[in-house]
Amino acid sequence: MTGPAPDWERLKRHIRSCVTGKFELDPNLIHLNVMLKASPPLTVREAIETHRAGLNKDPAGYFFERDADGGPTRSMRETARVAGLAAKYLGLADVLQQRKLSGLDVIAQTTSTTMGLALLANGVTARSGQEVLMSTHDFFTWRDAWRFRSARGDLACREMQLYADPGSARLADEIVDTVAREIRKETRVLAMTWVHSNTGVKVPIGRIGQLVEALNAERAPENRILYCVDGVHGFGVEDADFQDFHCDFFAAGCHKWLFGPRGTGILCGAPESWQHLRETIPSMLPPGSDGARHTPGGVQCFEHVWAVAEAFEFVAGIGKTAIAQYTHGLATRLKKGLASLPGVSVVTPMAAELSSGVVCCDPGLDARQAKKDLLDDGIAAMTATDVDGTHYLRFSPSILNVEADIDKAIDAVSKLA
Repeated sequence: MTGPAPDWERLKRHIRSCVTGKFELDPNLIHLNVMLKASPPLTVREAIETHRAGLNKDPAGYFFERDADGGPTRSMRETARVAGLAAKYLGLADVLQQRKLSGLDVIAQTTSTTMGLALLANGVTARSGQEVLMSTHDFFTWRDAWRFRSARGDLACREMQLYADPGSARLADEIVDTVAREIRKETRVLAMTWVHSNTGVKVPIGRIGQLVEALNAERAPENRILYCVDGVHGFGVEDADFQDFHCDFFAAGCHKWLFGPRGTGILCGAPESWQHLRETIPSMLPPGSDGARHTPGGVQCFEHVWAVAEAFEFVAGIGKTAIAQYTHGLATRLKKGLASLPGVSVVTPMAAELSSGVVCCDPGLDARQAKKDLLDDGIAAMTATDVDGTHYLRFSPSILNVEADIDKAIDAVSKLA
């Protein structure tokens, strides 16, 4: 769980020491849109260039190069390294050691959250008459993935509204109660999103996972509910592990809050859950590991795919707890500042247990024009359309920002409002 920073000043010094001089960001902009794509830090850029130089000099030789002991090829070594670091970041190292598994048994490498979600939607096993249950708040690619699957005729698609008011005093209970009420005997897949990008609401996916576990205890294996989570906007922000989610599968991109290379992502699955997922895209990795056989093959931008290892090392070096506390601290400062402005309505919940690094607000005027006006003032933000067609202004503070950035953004919005 994310709690208040015990020493905010000390935390700020730690974060600044880890990020200062590491990024190539335009100093004339205040970057509050990391939720779209992040700029990778120095170690990631150096890894990209090292692999790129080797592949450019001798594409085949560098790719298949073995160490002095004649061990696995560079491709296998780097892929296994990424999978191992991803599993460690998700708190699975001890589990894998106890069960004598490797990162490749639980981690499939993808190019994005969208690819991971598509692998799930296309691969889950289902029988005629079963359904996938999801929400109206999910990002359109998650919903479309299941709609495309539904069009094949073997898995119906049903949506539910998890909440009407993101500011509800009992939002978490309302979400869990809604899911419990909507699950039916024919529900084969429960598809959820950890942090809604349109409202900034952080869903209690762990509580929902415990609910699913209880329901599955009463079901036959072929009727088991597969709990699949789009976790991209919590991944790299929240101090949480895979086992905290109580889910079967978790998909996320690595080029947002994790500050990894563009075009990278992961699909993490519980060891016992992969049996319910068929392969969609042929893999080029040796058989034997579930994550490996679900890693799409073909020629890819390997300098990016392999350099995601340095992204995991970068955030691990800062510390998951420190990142979570710092990001939440800035997000809370931003929410409180925006809420104090006349005519501005903050959509994202104030409580840390119900929100993450995405902050959405209604600025009281056209959000798309507000975004343009803010950019003229050096503030890089985003907009989003809610399910009812309302356009919100979105900010995503991160470890790249300082308190002065937040205050300047609040001041800029106050001038607009």
